[in-house]
This record gives sequence, C-alpha cells and structure tokens, in this order.
Amino acid sequence: MTTALDIIKRSLRLATVLGSGETLSAEDSQDGLTALNSLVESISNGRLLVNALTLDSFALTSGDGEYTIGATGDIASTRPISVDESSYILKSGISYPIKLIDASDYNSISNKTASGSIPEYLWYRATFPNAAITLYPLPGAGCTLKLWSWKQFAPFAALTTSVSLPP
Repeated sequence: MTTALDIIKRSLRLATVLGSGETLSAEDSQDGLTALNSLVESISNGRLLVNALTLDSFALTSGDGEYTIGATGDIASTRPISVDESSYILKSGISYPIKLIDASDYNSISNKTASGSIPEYLWYRATFPNAAITLYPLPGAGCTLKLWSWKQFAPFAALTTSVSLPP
C-alpha cells in the first residue's frame, strides 16, 4: 500500500526537487501533506478521483419527506457530490426504484404533502454544509432509503495514511 508520504516523495522526485536517496525534513513533509490535500480537495469536486459509488442506508420516518445528508445531517455521512440513479427504496425486502428529479419537476407537483407507502421521486440539492433530499410522495412506515452517491475523496489524515488507488 502507498502512503501519503510515498506520493509526496514520488512527486518531488519527478519534479527533480528531491534526489534519489534524499530524505524530506519534517517541515517539508508537512508542507507536502498540505499541498497534497489541497490538490485532492480541488480535483475531487470534479469527480476526477471518485472511483466508486458509496451506499448509505437510512430508515425513513413515516410522513417525513425532507432529510439532510452530511456530517451533521439526518443521514450522518460524507456529503455527496451527487446522487446516482441506482438509488432505491427498500420495503419488506422488496426494492423499488426511485427516479431522480430536479427543481422544475418537483415544483410541478401540486400536492407535495401526498402520502404514499413508497416514495417514487427524489430531489437532491447539493447544499452546504449538509445536502438536502426531498422524497415524493411522503414515505409510509417501514421504508428504507438506499442512497447510492458519489463521494469526495477523503483527505489524508497524516503522512502515514495508506491509500489504495486503481491503476
């Protein structure tokens, strides 16, 4: 497995800043970690480093169609960049597809308080710090949202943080 420090040293060697056999000072290593995490943050927003979908599972409250997802949201998870169309509702062991809609589609729904046993539509808004999810019709009892979403690549916590990247 590769560590953050391995990536930093390899980058500095390719840039001919660090010679073969040379070592980095602790200060330069920390500067490299800061630069690496800045790079990861900037390219993750463009889905360049997102290489897998993440599944979040959340039991829905009957009659409640509004949820937030993020570090402090109703669904405590990393805030998604976007939601994938493969998301679905699970009820009594049966999977029901859910269609992603946009603001225009949601605004065309006249009775937004209609209750149904299984939501058919999901409107995702990438608000910050928590994203927002609206379901329609409002869920009945026993529904679980299986939310497939694209997540931002996590920053490296330390120089020794291991990462496994695809080729």
